[in-house]
Amino acid sequence: MSQSRDRSKDLLDAYYDPELKKAGPCKFCGNTLLAMAESSPAPIIPRPTWRILCTRCGGLGPCGASKAMAVTYWNGHFERVITLPELDIF
Repeated sequence: MSQSRDRSKDLLDAYYDPELKKAGPCKFCGNTLLAMAESSPAPIIPRPTWRILCTRCGGLGPCGASKAMAVTYWNGHFERVITLPELDIF
C-alpha cells in the first residue's frame, strides 16, 4: 500500500472513530466535527496517548491513556493552554 493511501486511512480512522460519538462539541468554538489523534510515546509518558482535536479551531483536549479516557477528559472541564505565538510577544 502506498504512503498516501496509508495516510488517507489514518485520516478516515481519526474522523470516524466510534469513541467520538460520545464526545461533546468543541469547548472553544462549538464545532462538532472532531478527530481522534494518537500521540507518540515520549520520555515522560512512554506509551501512546490519545486526544481529541477540533477540525475548525485546532483546539486539543487533554491526553488520555485510552480513547475512552480522552473523550472523558474532553467532555470534562479543562482550560485552553495558550502557546507563545498566541501571546504575540515576538
